[in-house]
Order: sequence, then C-alpha cells, then structure tokens
Amino acid sequence: MPITLGGIKSTDKTHWKNYPKAGGTCTVTYNAKNGVIIDWDNANFPILTNYMHYLTENKLSIEDSGSYAGYLVKKIDGSYEIHDHLGTGAGPYIKPPGAVVYVESLDAKSFTFKDLKTNAYTTWSYGDKWDSIVFYTPAP
Repeated sequence: MPITLGGIKSTDKTHWKNYPKAGGTCTVTYNAKNGVIIDWDNANFPILTNYMHYLTENKLSIEDSGSYAGYLVKKIDGSYEIHDHLGTGAGPYIKPPGAVVYVESLDAKSFTFKDLKTNAYTTWSYGDKWDSIVFYTPAP
C-alpha cells in the first residue's frame, strides 16, 4: 500500500528513496533539480527492502505471469534499479552490467535473492516481514 508523506507518495521514485521500516530513519533534503527528496535509511538491507516493496506493488502482475526473474543493478552514480520483465530494463535472463543481486521465483509467490559476488542467498515470500532478511552463505 503506498504511503504519502508531505504530499510525496512512496511510488514517486524521483522524490522517495528506499522504504521505511522499524529502526530506520528518514532524511529530507532539497535540491534545485528534483526538489524535496525523502530518503529512508533502513539499517541492514535498504536495497532489498525496496525490491520487496517493488514485488509487493506488482504482486498481481507477477502472479499473472506465474514466475519471476530479475536483477538488482548498481548504476554508475551509486543508485540502484530493477531490471525485470515488468520494467523497461533489460530482459530478466540477460545479466545486465552492474548486476549485484539476482531474484527468482518459480511460483510467483516465494522468491530467492542471490548475491552475485558471494553466492549468499535468502528467501522471501509475500506476507513475510521486510526487516527479517538473513543471508545464508552456501558451504564451499
């Protein structure tokens, strides 16, 4: 469910960065190009929290497709974007430059997040808390 703070909706990716969770803080800044920016610091996993929020916002489309694959990509400016079949980025099966996390679901309900550098992974399903993520590193 979208949140509105000071007239800015959580779906506004220009003015709203990250997503709030317990223990997080919010910084409000202003710049001439974009105006007011609301940026949430979510302690341990702000980037994955954003991804889970994205999956939740697009739940119906994902469930209609029956499966899901996507990448979290770190851009040159340090920001992140999602590349999947729902967005306008590269196709989900072509690893884009800067990809740091691969996300997959065979049933469009339970998701596996895999860190592409360490092979550590975690799982998440609709209804799970966003702040309970623990990455597991596979045995060598």
